[in-house]
Parts: sequence; structure tokens; C-alpha cells
Amino acid sequence: MLKTALRLGIPISLAVCAGLVCGCGGGISHQGSIASKSPAAKQQQQTYDIAFVRQSDGSNGATPPIGMASGNSGLFLTSDGAAPGSESNILDGGDFWGVDISPDGSTLAFTARDTSGNIQLYLMNIGGGNIVQVTTGQEWPEAPRFSSDGSLVLYDRWDYNIGNAQLFEVPVSGSPEVEITSSDLAALYTYGPSLTPDGSRIVFTGFADAPSIYIVNVDGTQLTQLTNGDWATAMDSFPTVSPDGSYVVFARINWSNMPPCDFTYTCGWNLYQVGITGELVGPAASPLTSDNVSGEPRFLDGDILFLGSPDSASSQIVKMNPDGTGRTQITDTPYFQVFTY
Repeated sequence: MLKTALRLGIPISLAVCAGLVCGCGGGISHQGSIASKSPAAKQQQQTYDIAFVRQSDGSNGATPPIGMASGNSGLFLTSDGAAPGSESNILDGGDFWGVDISPDGSTLAFTARDTSGNIQLYLMNIGGGNIVQVTTGQEWPEAPRFSSDGSLVLYDRWDYNIGNAQLFEVPVSGSPEVEITSSDLAALYTYGPSLTPDGSRIVFTGFADAPSIYIVNVDGTQLTQLTNGDWATAMDSFPTVSPDGSYVVFARINWSNMPPCDFTYTCGWNLYQVGITGELVGPAASPLTSDNVSGEPRFLDGDILFLGSPDSASSQIVKMNPDGTGRTQITDTPYFQVFTY
């Protein structure tokens, strides 16, 4: 995201390629956010199990819900196994940033810009009604994630008091938000939480130095660094925890070996994995992907969803086996989309 890039002092041209920009002004201006629900929810005959944000062409003349700013992105739903291009657009004409589906498949948590220019967190039933604004104010909540029981939404939020972002949670019931990360993490810019399956720990990207993957208990204790990122060869981000909780899949970019591509913001990214107990993955470790256009992974029923480029000319949502084999294209659209937080 542009604001994220500016906070970190990253040149905007690099931030776009690194996946840190959500609004670029004119033309392509939004990343897409992908989320998937649990297998149990699919067994309840829920129609959709993948939600994402992407640019829309505005041809339907849609306007955003009252209180939300106008924009050129929308919330979309699809299902694993659906024909590519059959996505359903449930909200459009707004400035949407990220989305997640509750474990029971009934509720969406998403972030969008309000009419005052601030990003806010909202809840909505998956059918597109009963929108509830959860946050207010000028702090920007990002990367919404439901807890394993669906009672909480986790997210990172820019905190002006300490000058960076920290992890927060808010009960779906509407109680006040609670900061998860402790004062010991005040110097660690946190971004993009992903809960372990048992709900006891959170994996996230930390920017104490170069972007690296960290894990912390939900009460903010026992912080552990899982990867050793560096700005030149191993900038690590976008972690997601495996269904069995034993490892983390994340995206890594090597600035010193960038390929000649500019059609997707994931240009230069590949997917790697690291054990949940802290064994570090070095720059020479074998990646799950090696096409240099794979980013922002999510697990869905044991498989991995990620942003890829099957035609080397567009960004699409792709599914593959956990070992990196058996790729299947989920979306088919000419519009720029990625899995934003």
C-alpha cells in the first residue's frame, strides 16, 4: 500500500513491485484481496469459498454503500471448482482494500475507505447485506483475519502514537478493539496477520530491519523470528499457516535477480516455506515456485491459492498442491488483481 511504503521509506517504484501499494492513481489502482473459508463451512453448502478485491471497470454504474468513498474496485466471490470468469460481484464502485471470510462461511470482514478519506473495518453477511462499520477514526486497519472460532477479527493498524503498525483484535459482537502486540514490539512494524489453526499464535510480517516472518502468541508474548529477511536478496512477506499448523508459506522477492516483467506487481516474487518452530529458511532454500510471478499465498482445503500469471501477461488467482505441483487457474479477467491485505 502506498501509505505503507511511505512509512517504511521505500521508493514508490519499488513498493509497487513489492506489493506494498494499493492505490496507484489512474488506470490500474487496486490490489485484490483473497480469502478462503474452512472445509467445515463448505460442507454447510455455502456457495462461495473465495473472496477477493479487484479493480472493476465501472460499467455497471454501481455506487458504494452510504458512508464509503467512491472508487474503482469491488468485492468479488467465487468457488474452488467454478469456471474461471464466473465470479460474483457483491459490492462495487468503492475503494476496497482487503477481505476475509468467517470460518462458518457466513460473514465477510473487509476494509474500505470512508467518505472522510480514512480506511475502516466493516462486517457484512456473505449475501451482501447488513453492513456494520467496526472501526472509526484516522487509524488505518488493514489485513482483516477472523479467529478460528469466528468470534474475533484480527488486523494490523497504523498507530500514530508509536509511529508504526501493530496487531489488534476486535470482537464481532462489537466490543472495543484490543491491542495484541505488547510494548516489547513497539519498534517492530507489524503487517498481515495469519492465525495458527488452534488460534493460539499469530504469524505476521515484521519490519524491525528488513521484512521478515515472525510468530507471536495471541497475548503478544514469545515473539520468534522465523526468517532472516534482507532488502537485497530475501524480502519476506505475506505469510499463511498450513492447515496442520506445522509450517508457514510466504512470498519472497530477490531484488538482485529481478526478471524482465512489469505486468504484475508480484514480478520477482516466489513462494517459500518455513517450519512453525523457527527453523530459518535462507536465500538459497528451494522455493515452492520459481517462475518469479507468484505471490500472496492462502490455504484452501489443504491446497495453496496464490497470485500468479498463467499467461505471463495478467495477474490471476491460481491454485496448486502444497508441493507446488498441479496448478489450476481460478479467475480469468483482464483487470489487475492481487491478494492484498
